[in-house]
Amino acid sequence: MKDIKELIDNKIKIEKGIIQQLESTTETLQMIYQTKECPRNIANVLYNQIGLLVILQEELENLFALSRNVA
Repeated sequence: MKDIKELIDNKIKIEKGIIQQLESTTETLQMIYQTKECPRNIANVLYNQIGLLVILQEELENLFALSRNVA
């Protein structure tokens, strides 16, 4: 039983790490997007990428929650 608990704990740590990395990446892109030095064409691309990362994070959180409920 200890091995199963360790596996579950590791899975949860990995899930949290993935979400934290997505949040960090999103925040970094937002900081770049908001600078005055950011050219408009790059800002447009960043805007789309930020939106995609936010959606990805929400979907992963839902998927992780679903997998915890099934396990």
